[in-house]
Amino acid sequence: MYFGVDIGGTTVKIGAFSDGKLLEKWAIEVDYNNLDAMLDLITNSIKKKSQVVDGIGVGCPGFIKNGRVESSPNIPCLVNVNLVEEIQKRIDTRVGILNDANAAALGEAKYCGLSNCLFITLGTGVGGGLVVNGKVLEGAHGAFMEIGHLHNDDVYNFTCGCGHKGCVETLSSALGMINIAKSLKGKYETKLQEGFSVKDIFDLAKELDPLATACVDIFVNYLGKALANACILVDPGVIILGGGISNAGNYLLDKVCVAFKKYALDVIKDTRIILAALGNDAGIYGDYYLVKETGENE
Repeated sequence: MYFGVDIGGTTVKIGAFSDGKLLEKWAIEVDYNNLDAMLDLITNSIKKKSQVVDGIGVGCPGFIKNGRVESSPNIPCLVNVNLVEEIQKRIDTRVGILNDANAAALGEAKYCGLSNCLFITLGTGVGGGLVVNGKVLEGAHGAFMEIGHLHNDDVYNFTCGCGHKGCVETLSSALGMINIAKSLKGKYETKLQEGFSVKDIFDLAKELDPLATACVDIFVNYLGKALANACILVDPGVIILGGGISNAGNYLLDKVCVAFKKYALDVIKDTRIILAALGNDAGIYGDYYLVKETGENE
């Protein structure tokens, strides 16, 4: 049995696969300040599901090269860590690792039969992955298509987890949208209550709540600009939107398409933008494909 492990901004999602099929999936909460406790919890959760582990694929936010996580802006314990070796200390099996957005890109591409695509994951942060001729491109430093850390804003100047200000994910992520709402509160009428979520914002925006609508418009505008700039560099043909925020569905998709066309060069304005077919499962599928194909090629 193979396992895909998707380390997210708030929880770790795990999927069990056999013969190319997802048999079971579950999520666990971990302490991102304690590396040993986090990995013990993940590997023990896998051991409880199967005594035979053929391979584990891991998708992790951050800058990754040769099995090592150099840094992960939103996960404090993952700095200069060889995650492959650390997992193999706990389970003797083949382990593969990719940046989480790259893993999700691979999952969508393989599942949908696409040779080339740009995948954008919209969640706690913003990630990107590019698949070309069926392969994920990672770059010399494991930083290829880290679209969330492109400088995109000189107005709000929120500080990003990477330490810079004005990155894409400071506005076009779940945390970004919450920050936008807080900064605009008092300037617009709203039904938003204390402790509101991103889902609350989208739900109220659909009802034309003034504050929620302003938040969504800002979020989408900056995302559309980032996608247009990315397409100038990589011209992918298809952009796939995934991650938890993509659950806003066609309401989000339609607005992103409008914003993209506003900023895109004429020759790339017809780039298809679609929602992820696998939804939030894209990452665990990509993790599975990664470790399964690595084993087949050995």
